[in-house]
Amino acid sequence: MAVHAGVIPALVELLRGRLTWVEQRVAVRALGHLATYAATFPAVASHGEILELSMQLAMSSLEIVYTHFYQYVDRRLSYHCDLLTRGMGGVEMESRKAEEWASQLQCWSLQLINCFAFKPEFLPTICKPEFLVKLPGMWGGLVNENSPAGIGLLRTICHHKLGRAQLLAVLEL
Repeated sequence: MAVHAGVIPALVELLRGRLTWVEQRVAVRALGHLATYAATFPAVASHGEILELSMQLAMSSLEIVYTHFYQYVDRRLSYHCDLLTRGMGGVEMESRKAEEWASQLQCWSLQLINCFAFKPEFLPTICKPEFLVKLPGMWGGLVNENSPAGIGLLRTICHHKLGRAQLLAVLEL
């Protein structure tokens, strides 16, 4: 099993941005997959910074991809371009795929956060006003029918009394 092999600390390093946004995308996807299973969720949750990092990624994924890839065509890393287009395509294709991957980065971050949102002990972290205010505008993954997107995560948060109270407090601001 991947958890017993020690994959989670390596994924956390990638999630922190040790390399680039492309690797962050891979890490958040893998951690989200592990977090969906009752047997592996505790191992993911035991790394406290995963939730905070995924919240930061959800809020800033579009900006990260824009500033580190999309904005400067002449500064794009060739291996990113090759990954995005599989070696077939120019700047327009790279840009279109980068937009898609940015959306996936946000989508998969929201899915990971959603796994934590089902557990009441993580709601104080998730229900920070600076995150809740931005959550309704997080549309990442709407093309993926299985993605909760920002609205789906809000729905999960509302299953808990604390979540509803925090949302009400933010709405009153």
